[in-house]
Amino acid sequence: MLRASSVAMTLTILLAAISLAGGPVPVGGDSASHPPSTAPGGPGSVARFLYVANQLGGTVTVFSIDAATGQLRPAGYANSGYGGTAGVAFSPKGNYVFSSSEYAGQIWSFRESPTTGALSVLPTSPYQLTGFDPTPFGLVVHPSGQYLYASDWNQHDVAALHIDPSTGALTQVPGSPFAAGRNDYIPALTPSGQFLYTANDIDDTVSGFVVDSATGALTPAQGSPYAAPNGSPLGVAADPLGRFLYVADTGPTVGIAVFTINSSTGQLTPVPNSPFLASETPEFIALSPSGGYLYVSNCRSNSISAYAVNGTTGALTQIAGSPFAGPEGATPIAVDPSGVFLYVGGYLSDTVEVFGINPATGALRFVSQISNQSGASAMAIVTGAKPVIYTPRFAYAADQGANAISAYTISPTTGQLSMVSGSPFASGKAPASVAVTPSGRYAYAANSASGSISQYSVNPATGALTELSTSPFALGVSPTASAIDPTGTVYLATDASANFIYSYEISSQGTFGSVLHKLKTGNHPIAVAVDPTGQLVYAPSSKDNQLNWGYLLHPGGGLEHGGQRIFTGNSPSAIAIDPSGLYVYVTNQADNTISGWSINLSSLGNMLGFLTPIAGSPFPAGGSPDSILFEPTDHFAYVANYADGTVSAYSLNPGTGFLTPVAGSPFAAGASPQSLGVDVTGSYLYVTNGTTNTVTAFSIDSSTGALTALNGSPFPSGAVPVSIATSYELH
Repeated sequence: MLRASSVAMTLTILLAAISLAGGPVPVGGDSASHPPSTAPGGPGSVARFLYVANQLGGTVTVFSIDAATGQLRPAGYANSGYGGTAGVAFSPKGNYVFSSSEYAGQIWSFRESPTTGALSVLPTSPYQLTGFDPTPFGLVVHPSGQYLYASDWNQHDVAALHIDPSTGALTQVPGSPFAAGRNDYIPALTPSGQFLYTANDIDDTVSGFVVDSATGALTPAQGSPYAAPNGSPLGVAADPLGRFLYVADTGPTVGIAVFTINSSTGQLTPVPNSPFLASETPEFIALSPSGGYLYVSNCRSNSISAYAVNGTTGALTQIAGSPFAGPEGATPIAVDPSGVFLYVGGYLSDTVEVFGINPATGALRFVSQISNQSGASAMAIVTGAKPVIYTPRFAYAADQGANAISAYTISPTTGQLSMVSGSPFASGKAPASVAVTPSGRYAYAANSASGSISQYSVNPATGALTELSTSPFALGVSPTASAIDPTGTVYLATDASANFIYSYEISSQGTFGSVLHKLKTGNHPIAVAVDPTGQLVYAPSSKDNQLNWGYLLHPGGGLEHGGQRIFTGNSPSAIAIDPSGLYVYVTNQADNTISGWSINLSSLGNMLGFLTPIAGSPFPAGGSPDSILFEPTDHFAYVANYADGTVSAYSLNPGTGFLTPVAGSPFAAGASPQSLGVDVTGSYLYVTNGTTNTVTAFSIDSSTGALTALNGSPFPSGAVPVSIATSYELH
């Protein structure tokens, strides 16, 4: 455990806080010997979004949660002051999200969209803490939604702030800040909000406070501070019924200390046989919603310890198989409100891993992992009455031979395409690619023969396109490939003739400002892709057979060379990053192959975005592969083979990136297939056929990845459709 003198280093302190939106929620997922709690949260509340504070990235990343599978899907990110984003917490009153900017001494405030999970900075943000060199770390919101508490490890106190329910503005509670112990990193509230505790790393103690529900002020609890028996306490958490407090002691002897909480005074008393055995460097603690199981992230051993909790005494018993392998630098940890899934962030791996929880034993089963921004340090789960639902809406095809965009409505039940009234919509000359913002509000066409970008607003009801007043927007000589970052605020385009890549900020009205960056590429950059975290950009160049650098995309759209240029196969034609953000693939048109690389996600050592060839790469494709795409569940990949008139289908090994052809592959498409699109649910695949001027539509078998042509397919398009993009709606 790093002391105060080294906290400001790049590897500051592998810490995290867990804030469960609205407090612990009832679950039926634990074994019968551990009855579900009746803590706040409301029956039927389900996980909708996961927010991750990234200390090194200075951001809060947003993921939507599939309540049935636990799968995470990137939903953008928000900047949080670039000052060591250490903590994150959610207040259900007003849908506010708060993050701590450790090095700037600030609290950032956001309004959360309950529909999309997107974060918007409040006008009153950031709030500057007072005192000499304030350094807020962990955050927790009172169950009433009225108060926010921030532990300040440098000033050794807890700041108490009132939350305005209408505006989200923060004001200091009278008497705040309240003295705690030295290096108090993480605060924890009991579910009722009656008591607050901090673990004081240097003092080897736990401070306890009584919370005044009328003012938010803190008063030391009887007997506070309390000795942490093994020293250097870090993580702290109360069980869902407020009976026990659990503390992760990091040394000199590691252990999990367990205390009973006096329901009247908040005083702590060690339970018999406490502390209990832990693994190397136990960081932070999460309990299942019933309190039947307890999980601890172990930073140095890259693992998760799992315990069964005695509901009467609070005593811990390690679960068979514990500790379970986790991400590198396992730090923030959270259990979803169903008690079925566990989320763990890797501070060093820059990933979030998903585990299934066995309801009978509490044992963990690895489910999936997804890329994240740098230095995961805290998590907050936001719940709602209904799960997140993605619904396909529209599809747009760039008709290069017609100088137009064909627009379609996607049937969410059949996948069939219906032409939007007024389609096709005029574009510039020879549109080579089309892109739609994640919100579905704006669409853009890169016009390769007129050096411009056509900009459109999208009618949310009909899908019809209306050109913006700034359209067409001049860009280079021959803009060819385009992409939009996960936040929907940065537009990227390559100029295949002049050999440049451009980045522009997208305004709230869909217009572009002046060019943010214009960087040199290799010869003829034919494609471009942005990774799911919004940090990495790759652009293959077809005339020198290279994958350019791995550009670093900074918040706000700034680009810089990532420092690596590697060789592909002959005549690279398309690029795709899998939805987990772990792998990147390039189709090689002259070789009839697919090259694949794993992506280094760690920012340590300036190696972020560096690529390593996947074992078995390159993989065979059909004749002249011209496009590659992954469906959203990350199980299958598809390649359009221009010369064969087919689509090759592959299953993806999530652990290695290896591609294996699925049974029946390749599948017949139209003549000269050039581009692929998929609906947001991963149920339907769309293929533009450049010679027959059609779009072939398939259903995707969710078990095998096999394709079956839809009734009515192929659907008509304009002349020479070369690109297709789809939009969706989030509920």
